[in-house]
Amino acid sequence: MTEFTAPIFEQTISWQKRIGYSWKHPVLLVLTIFTTMIAGANMQGYSTPWDSNAGVTAGIAFMVPLLVILGCHELGHYLVSRHYGVHASLPYFIPAPPFITFIGTFGAVISMQSRVPTRKALLEIGIAGPIASYALSIFAIILGYSLIPSSDFVQMRITEIHHLMGIDAHPDAGMQLSMGTSVVFSVLSRLFGHAVPMNEIYHFPLLFAGWIGLLVTSLNLLPAGQLDGGHVLYALIGKLHQKVGFGILALMLLLGFLSTNWLVWAILVFFIARRPHPPVTYSGGRLENRQIRLAWFALFMLVTTFIPIPFSL
Repeated sequence: MTEFTAPIFEQTISWQKRIGYSWKHPVLLVLTIFTTMIAGANMQGYSTPWDSNAGVTAGIAFMVPLLVILGCHELGHYLVSRHYGVHASLPYFIPAPPFITFIGTFGAVISMQSRVPTRKALLEIGIAGPIASYALSIFAIILGYSLIPSSDFVQMRITEIHHLMGIDAHPDAGMQLSMGTSVVFSVLSRLFGHAVPMNEIYHFPLLFAGWIGLLVTSLNLLPAGQLDGGHVLYALIGKLHQKVGFGILALMLLLGFLSTNWLVWAILVFFIARRPHPPVTYSGGRLENRQIRLAWFALFMLVTTFIPIPFSL
């Protein structure tokens, strides 16, 4: 996700401001490493990552792919922003207590502190992050399934973790939290022939990190406000995009009848959609075929990553 803030007017700036660096970046990153490692260890049956070497390994196995996916999503925005001369910050990771978010983070964000020069630039900046997280999420899922030798291994691993968690050692026992599936996740699962039950997916760090990456990609591609999909839509239709944003909000409220997750996200989108999108410096000119193809690809990513019921109990 990218967010516009006040422009920078300094004529001579330090190297930290030149690259968008702040002391907050390493502090937030370290805190997010800490919280996501705890979350990863909890998913494998360890109360903290420091219970044992296995606990540390479990924490790292989840933390690394998750932060790489989230970080590269924001770096995609950052690099394309810099390419077009837009002043942007490095990614800010947002830590969160694992008992609140389950995964130990609220994600990451960059701050754009100067105007985007053209609609072409805005569209490419907006879509760069989702392309990065989409590709890396698919890679994580493929790698995760490649490391699973058989369906018997899946059941054995689930039973082992249930035992560590003090749950009845049966493959169908455990936390009754089930993750929904998207088109791309379902296709990849079928290719390998030993799909992991969706209520146990969080026991497999690479698969779960990839699943989260696809969900983040989907949510960011919603065409509303200053979400990535909102940037793409604004580049296509200008100020009319705000009306579409409220239409998306209404759709999310309807989806709330399927899953209360959407009601929570609808509140967030309401505050995002009600803010007018900052204008680009030069709004004239037609988009080129390259940008039109990217816009269609954004729609393709949204359709293939969309999860009607992300979580269910």
